[in-house]
Amino acid sequence: MRLNIYCKTVMECWNDIPEHFDNIMLDEFIVMPNHVHGILMVLDCRGTACRAPTLERFSRPVVNSLPTIVRSFKSAVTNRINKIHGTPGALIW
Repeated sequence: MRLNIYCKTVMECWNDIPEHFDNIMLDEFIVMPNHVHGILMVLDCRGTACRAPTLERFSRPVVNSLPTIVRSFKSAVTNRINKIHGTPGALIW
């Protein structure tokens, strides 16, 4: 993938994850032409956030859970790309 403004945006949002979730350490990450791959390491995981994501319900995110982290990442990418593109509300994923 050529490093364009969208790829850079995705990479910036990936690198920002630990700033928003102190229980996460980043590992490998790659941007593909139409998707991304990344490995997140959950540190010192205890309590509800470590349980299976099936416990999470619509409109009731579990703080520091993997679904919440991924959703936040995708939301940040979408908002930044839509701002660059001038397309508020457009779907990215």
